[in-house]
Amino acid sequence: VGSEMCIRDRSEGFQLERRLPASTLAFASMEDLDAWQSRMESTAMGKLMADPEMQAFMAPIVQAAEQMMQGGMMEVPPLVTEMLGQMSGLQGQIGIGLISIDPQQEKVSLAASLDFGENVADFMEFLKRVKAEVDPEGQAVKTTEQDGRTWWEADLGPHAPFSLHATTMDTAFVLATDRELLKGMLAGPSETSLGTSEDFLAVRRRAGGADLGVFVYGNVKTALDAFGPMMPREGKMIADALGLDTVKAVAYGMAFKGDGFRDTLMVYAPGADHGLVPMLEMPPLTAPRTLDLAPASAFYWSEGALPFDTLLERVRALVASIDPDATQQLDGGLAQVGQYLGVDIENELLAGMKGPYGAYAALPVGGGLFPEIALIVQVKDAATFEGVFDRLAQGI
Repeated sequence: VGSEMCIRDRSEGFQLERRLPASTLAFASMEDLDAWQSRMESTAMGKLMADPEMQAFMAPIVQAAEQMMQGGMMEVPPLVTEMLGQMSGLQGQIGIGLISIDPQQEKVSLAASLDFGENVADFMEFLKRVKAEVDPEGQAVKTTEQDGRTWWEADLGPHAPFSLHATTMDTAFVLATDRELLKGMLAGPSETSLGTSEDFLAVRRRAGGADLGVFVYGNVKTALDAFGPMMPREGKMIADALGLDTVKAVAYGMAFKGDGFRDTLMVYAPGADHGLVPMLEMPPLTAPRTLDLAPASAFYWSEGALPFDTLLERVRALVASIDPDATQQLDGGLAQVGQYLGVDIENELLAGMKGPYGAYAALPVGGGLFPEIALIVQVKDAATFEGVFDRLAQGI
C-alpha cells in the first residue's frame, strides 16, 4: 500500500534483488513502472499539466515538436521506435546488479532484469524478429532452446570483460554476464539474497519503502572487504579515520509522497563510533524552529542542528587520528584567522552558538530582482554574542 494509492504487492512481481547474492556490490532499480502514470497524475505537477489552461498553453509547443519529428529534423530509426514501444509494456521492475569485480582477471559480473508482466511473450517475439533481420546467421547472437525457454548468448568480442546471456524468468527478461549465474537465478528467490539482508531492507525502508520509484544501493561493507586489502597503508589510515569502516551502505531513493516527490540521500552507518558520521550527528528535529522567520516569498528553506560549540573538538580529534602533527597546524591557522578578525573562532564565535540553525532565500517582498539570503543561528546568550558578532563584522 502506497501513501496515496494501492500499488501491486511486490511479492507478486519479479524482484531481481531476491535472486542476487547478499554480497552484491551495487544495485539500482525502477519500481512498479505500470503505476507510474497514475502516480504522476496524482502529483501537483501532474495536476498542473492536466489543467485546461496549461494544456492550452502547451498545445502549440506539442504541435511544433510533432511537426519537427514528422519533418525529419528528429528522425528516429524504426527499430528504435519499436523498441521504445516495447519498453512501454514494462509492468514491474527494471533492475541491475553489480555482483563483483575482479581487477586481476579483468572480469565484471552483472545481472539485470526487465519485468514485462503479461507482455513478456510479446517482447521475446520482438527480439526474435530483430535477430532474424539483423543477425540471421547467428554470428553475434546465438539462440538455443532448453527447458522450454529460449536462451540467448551474445559475443561482445575478445577484449570485453564479460559475455552476455539471457532468457525469460517468470514475467521477466533476465540478463547475466555468466551462464552459471543465470542458471542460479533460475532456481528462484533465495533466503540469503541481497533482498533479504538486514542492511538492504533497512536502507530501502528508510529511502521510501513501498513508495519508491527509483532506488540505488551501494554495499560499502562488501566493497571494503573486497578492495580494502589493495589500498596503500596511508589510504587505509585515512579511510579508517574518516570512519569508512563503520559505513555499511550508501543509497539514493526517489519516492512518490503525497502530491510530490521525496528524494533521500543516505549514508547508513548504524552504531558508528568514530569518523565523520558521529562528528556530524544531530539531535532529531521534531518540529521546524526557524521556518516562522522565513517570509512567505521564500523559495528555499532548510534547517539543521549541528553542534557548533563542540564541532572543532571533533574535527581536531579526527585530524589527530590521521596525523597528530596536523592539529598544531589547524590550531595555528585558527589563531591567525581569529587575530585578523578580532574574534576567537573556537572559544567566542562557535562556543556561543547552539542548534538549531536555518537558512532561507526569498524574493524581496517590496520587489526587486536579487533574492534575499539569510542565515539564522540560535545563540546561548544574545547580549554577549552581539558584541562578538559586532567585532567579527568590523574585522571582516
